[in-house]
Amino acid sequence: MGRRLKILVVPSLPHSSQAESETIALLRSKGIDAVIPFRTILADLVNETDVSRNFQKSDLLQIIRIFKKLRLLQGAAVGVI
Repeated sequence: MGRRLKILVVPSLPHSSQAESETIALLRSKGIDAVIPFRTILADLVNETDVSRNFQKSDLLQIIRIFKKLRLLQGAAVGVI
């Protein structure tokens, strides 16, 4: 088994590219291998959730599916990017 990665999920990153780069560099210096904004995870969930599939075992995916079906969630159109 290979080396395990330390992945940090953050609420958001600084808006300026310089501040974002500095933040990521600081986190990497502390041993973090990757930083993923929560918004990215949410956007992937929204984009990959199929509205025609039933997600009985996942309340979150079921809610996303229903919201997409009702056009309450439309990915980037509602700011989920």
